[in-house]
Amino acid sequence: MTSTYSIWLVPDRDTDAYRTFDGMIGDLARSYPDAPDFAPHVTLLGGVETDETTVVERTRDLVRDRDPVALAFSDVSCSTTAHQCVFVLVTPSVALLRLRRAAAEAFGRGSSTYVPHLSLLYSGTDPQDRVRVARSIDAEPLPDEIRVDAIEVVDTGRSVPEWRTVSRHPL
Repeated sequence: MTSTYSIWLVPDRDTDAYRTFDGMIGDLARSYPDAPDFAPHVTLLGGVETDETTVVERTRDLVRDRDPVALAFSDVSCSTTAHQCVFVLVTPSVALLRLRRAAAEAFGRGSSTYVPHLSLLYSGTDPQDRVRVARSIDAEPLPDEIRVDAIEVVDTGRSVPEWRTVSRHPL
């Protein structure tokens, strides 16, 4: 059965960095009626429409012989889309961009603009509020960098509360 999947870089759940991001996401979700709570992640590739077996097999092949990836964070920012409402930008690195290109190739995608980020808030709130929230976030407690040692395949074909992790693949 075909669905829509996303390939996520996920920080180790047993780290302070994960707990910090998870807590901030939860706090922001409770502040907005339309904002769901979700797991901290950096999307490597989204909108993959295929069947579960195919996405799992291709992701398994993608991670084969790959090392963990360090992700460095920069500014807190916002945009006009609900899933990029407020986020922390990830500084592109050669390793991250190579992994992104390999993921795009694995799923038959051409090159496209990639703005790596870790979302903090999904919401349809107005642009002024997004800017206010982004400016109000104290970046001091946020980690400067995380190490990602796994990629997850997540079924994102339904509403956010119904997203489910299909598989996890160590790097």
